[in-house]
Amino acid sequence: MNQHELAESDWRGFYRTHVQFILAQLFSAGNAVVHARAGEVLCEYQEALLLVRDLVQQIQGSVSSKGCLFEDWEYQCAKRVIAASWQLGPVSRDALLVFTGYSEEQLHSMAQAAIEARTEAHTALYGSPAQQAWG
Repeated sequence: MNQHELAESDWRGFYRTHVQFILAQLFSAGNAVVHARAGEVLCEYQEALLLVRDLVQQIQGSVSSKGCLFEDWEYQCAKRVIAASWQLGPVSRDALLVFTGYSEEQLHSMAQAAIEARTEAHTALYGSPAQQAWG
């Protein structure tokens, strides 16, 4: 969305959602209120203006859960959320990360959890490598 297109839309609504989120954070309105406000923040993503909660649904919907363990699915979602966050302005980025609860610092531990879950699932289905070798 270019400057002209956004100028034609509701600038006040765009900034109002940002201000409400910032005020909720500053005045410690409680985690539930901050989370709710974060989801209501309007953000500009890939030339579209949408709510943070809708962006999260879009990202989650783009990650296949077919034949996938939860830990692996969550890690894939987190990677995409972090990547999307870098395309947003600072307030929208903070709102996205607050709303999802993801952070870049978590990615390594989430990747490890996904690997461990796949290893456990493989062992449960096929046995340990030693058991497989001795058949």
